[in-house]
Amino acid sequence: MPAKRRLRDKERRFQLLFAAHPQPMWVLDREERKILEANGAAATLYGYTPRQFCGMSLDVIELSQETRHPPGGTWRHCTSDGRMIEVEMACHSIDYGGRSAELVTLLDVTARVQLEGKLRQAQKMQAVGLLAGGVAHDFNNLLTIITGYGQLIMNTLEPGDKNH
Repeated sequence: MPAKRRLRDKERRFQLLFAAHPQPMWVLDREERKILEANGAAATLYGYTPRQFCGMSLDVIELSQETRHPPGGTWRHCTSDGRMIEVEMACHSIDYGGRSAELVTLLDVTARVQLEGKLRQAQKMQAVGLLAGGVAHDFNNLLTIITGYGQLIMNTLEPGDKNH
């Protein structure tokens, strides 16, 4: 009985720490670049079931053509319905049943990346606006000088002068 209880405890801890974890996670085979396990949060994010994830190649979801992913960074992935998402991946080396694997935690940063793009666009527009305002100010200064000299000339002419 103690062996069955230990097995149940081990399964309960696995459920708590991996399967029921709110952060999307995979266990990834390094050499084959295949997903060995995926939790429910990853299934929700990508639209695949945990069973569909098992054995799936990263080439199915990664839009990058690189053969190896870095330990961290932002990646473009494709969900089951074809929607593009941006994710940050943190990878940690683990031993998974005698295999060299990685525990990958995923963070969906799609909204943040889109907001950053909008912020960059707004900053560009602000810079263009400042430049246009500076040019308009300088042009207005020149027009002020021209109208000032024109007024001086008009003041020196006689009322009946043909140049008036």
